[in-house]
Amino acid sequence: MSNLQAMKTILHEKLKAADQSKLEEVNYKRNGKSRFHQSYPIVSGNLNYMVYRFPSEPEKMFPYFSEESGLRKLCDYLVLAEERNHLYLFLVELKLGKDSAMKQLKAGKVFVSYLLESAKRIGLEVNDAYTVRMLRISEINTGKRGLMEKPIEFIEGYYEYPHNAFRLKALIQT
Repeated sequence: MSNLQAMKTILHEKLKAADQSKLEEVNYKRNGKSRFHQSYPIVSGNLNYMVYRFPSEPEKMFPYFSEESGLRKLCDYLVLAEERNHLYLFLVELKLGKDSAMKQLKAGKVFVSYLLESAKRIGLEVNDAYTVRMLRISEINTGKRGLMEKPIEFIEGYYEYPHNAFRLKALIQT
């Protein structure tokens, strides 16, 4: 069994994003202002991938946790992609403006570790051929010519993604 198949076995179907072709955030009220909409199509480059969308209501994802500040935070998406039996786990946080995403992304990293360990615990074959990467996508950075021309470079597994489309092949090849 591939690592991707193990993750598909572990994660509940209801966490699968309804639209597997894009990463999207729609909010109807933000600071008393009108709605905002972010949408980034996924360009797969013929890779096998799966998109999971975590609930925005923390009590749905972590019903047994208290309301301690930051405890129930989690990133918006988990995108799983596999190339040559190597699994890539992209933790994605969509942001409006300059807000930090590190709390949500680090929580996502802990969650992914739990998923991988859970797969092993129940006897699924999971090998060490995987990479976890954290991405923050903000509408203020997407499409800026200077940022888009720079090569993709993850620093300690983190990258401020500037592109208008989520390019899986490019993210894997770095």
